Amino acid sequence: MSEMKMPHTFLPQQQRLRNPLWDYGIPDAELSRSRVIADSQTLMDQSYKAAERMQEDVNKKLEQRIQDIRMWRQELHKKLEEMVQEIEMLVTLRTRIEWAIKNCLEALRITLQCLAEREKNVGIVRDEVERELMKERELIEKVNLRLQCTLKQTNEQIRLSRSSKYYLERDLQDKLQAEQIDGCCWDLTNTAPKQHYAKEPNLTASG
Repeated sequence: MSEMKMPHTFLPQQQRLRNPLWDYGIPDAELSRSRVIADSQTLMDQSYKAAERMQEDVNKKLEQRIQDIRMWRQELHKKLEEMVQEIEMLVTLRTRIEWAIKNCLEALRITLQCLAEREKNVGIVRDEVERELMKERELIEKVNLRLQCTLKQTNEQIRLSRSSKYYLERDLQDKLQAEQIDGCCWDLTNTAPKQHYAKEPNLTASG
């Protein structure tokens, strides 16, 4: 039976001769790589946490904005209802003014006809009746003038009110669309899976 030999032990100098990689700092490179991996993992974890905090902040701002838009929409809707009522009132007023003008013109026509008939009779002198007819004509003409002016102002106010109503409706529609968009964004950030920010697989220092 042959004698068992002890394994040969190399001195450090001999190890360097047998393993030249030591001269290239391989152990130091392994340690450096481990540190880089650990630092990278820490940095990624911090980035994910920062992204989550940012997402929470965005969600809060979106929720507040949605509440603000809903409040603005309620105010706009109230103003729009008031504007519609105002326009209806102005249209009714215009109808009454036009009717009053029509009656005035008819009264003026009758008064002028009476004066014309009296002028046909050469023998009739200017008496109290004619003077009253003259006053009546003057009064009717003044009333008609004021009614015409009021009608013009009413028409202008109707035009302005309808223009305001148009822009209120547009603003209300814009607010509705903004609320829908922000609502979709809020739903996405709150109901979507958490893998929005997909993490890389854990980096381990393999040999």
